[in-house]
Amino acid sequence: MRIFGKDSKPLPPSSESTPAPSRDSTTNWFEGLEVVPVGHGIEAVPVHPGVEVVPSEHLPSTPLLQLRLGEAGKEVIHQEVLEPEPDTRRRRLKWWILAVTVLIVLIAVGVVLGIVLSRKHPSSKANSQSPTASTVTQAATPTHSSNKSASASSTATITPTPTIFSHDGAFNGSGFTVLDLGDSDVGIDLFYQHYTGEIRNLILQNNASAGQDAEIVVPSNARNGTSLTAISYNKNNTLTWHVFYIDTNNIVQEATRNSSSKIYITGPVGKLKAVAAEGPSVGLMVCYNDDYYGTSPSSSSSSSSSISGAGLRLFYGSSATTIQELEWGYGTTDWKEGNTFHNANGQGGVACAGVGSGITYLYAATPTTDIDGGNQIQMWWKDFNVNATANTTSHPTGIWNAGPATSYALRPNTSLSNSNFVYFQDASGYIVGLKSNAQAESSSWGDNFFVGDNLKALPGTQITSTTSYPSGDTPSTLHVFFQLNGDDVHEYNRPTAGGSWSWSVLQGV
Repeated sequence: MRIFGKDSKPLPPSSESTPAPSRDSTTNWFEGLEVVPVGHGIEAVPVHPGVEVVPSEHLPSTPLLQLRLGEAGKEVIHQEVLEPEPDTRRRRLKWWILAVTVLIVLIAVGVVLGIVLSRKHPSSKANSQSPTASTVTQAATPTHSSNKSASASSTATITPTPTIFSHDGAFNGSGFTVLDLGDSDVGIDLFYQHYTGEIRNLILQNNASAGQDAEIVVPSNARNGTSLTAISYNKNNTLTWHVFYIDTNNIVQEATRNSSSKIYITGPVGKLKAVAAEGPSVGLMVCYNDDYYGTSPSSSSSSSSSISGAGLRLFYGSSATTIQELEWGYGTTDWKEGNTFHNANGQGGVACAGVGSGITYLYAATPTTDIDGGNQIQMWWKDFNVNATANTTSHPTGIWNAGPATSYALRPNTSLSNSNFVYFQDASGYIVGLKSNAQAESSSWGDNFFVGDNLKALPGTQITSTTSYPSGDTPSTLHVFFQLNGDDVHEYNRPTAGGSWSWSVLQGV
């Protein structure tokens, strides 16, 4: 390539002694040009004589040089022009954007997994270690209390939250209670709270539904995880059921029906506006007596007056430290307040048993703030037969008397149930049966045992129990019910005299 300046002309050979450049024979010299490399080409600028024009393709690409020749044609000035360095800040910004994007994706995946896993029910598996039962302060040869009709129920100790709600079967922490079907050893009348909040009733034979769907007892307005207790009795050739629960306003409520109808109606106890203790659990238990619970027409309270006839006694936790007694006489329309039990854990279970002689026994835990348990089970007794000849200083009638207390490491706010034995959950999570030697002023506590083998129940599960008497007054089989994983109801049974435990999951719940 040749570049000629405007109006330029060839020059004669130099007269100086310096030999002419010998690039090639076609190189021409021009006057008035300065060669300046620009980008990938050459810019020709008029300056001084003696400039050789070099094609751009022969120039090095890096570094770029600017060439100037002085007036004498010999002075050469090299000025290095470097290419700009890469923008490191832009590269760093790209890496930061990539890192933040990856972190956001990981967080999103973790949140999704957390939501999915939180919907699974908590489960409790059997502990591989063999439990060792605590001892009680007193021991005596167990004696049988021949109460067949009393149901057993108590209260849950957990607060249901959306992360532990059941999605099938029984409510997680459900209240439930059972009644035996007469002298049958296989029939059970089960009341429980469904995961929808409904209170339902199911007749079970051999631990499975007897070919019918569960009947709805209370369709709505029951507190989540409410305590439940129920009783049935036959009076004047009419079989009657009473089911008690706590509503969403913490009011003690009742649903009742008789054998002439399958429809449950609201019972009268709600008119009393009895407010149960707030919190995740509350004691609730009912007992029936055919002879001594009725209230005389002239008496406002049966606590210290002459009474006769059939009736009910309902016990509920009215505060963290009190349990309240309510009274109802058969054929009356109103409930009345009875005795208030102080130094009793109203937020834990309560159990009662009424015997034919007119003596009723009540069991409740003493209040505790110890997270590891350590509170006691206190017994009270009352002889409702105020005309009994045993009315002495040591055996007063018509009033409640404090009996012996255990010394046992209980789970705080444990459920309690009573049917031939008093059942509770200990501080380690095991279900324990404890013999109550119920003999009024001579009462004592007997032996204890664990329900199941190496088995821990759902923490805070409700417990209910019944004892079957297929041969009259001789107890045959112990039945104990509780939850293991939150949407189940497990039944454990064994002969009353001892032996191995059998278990099953109640079907149809």
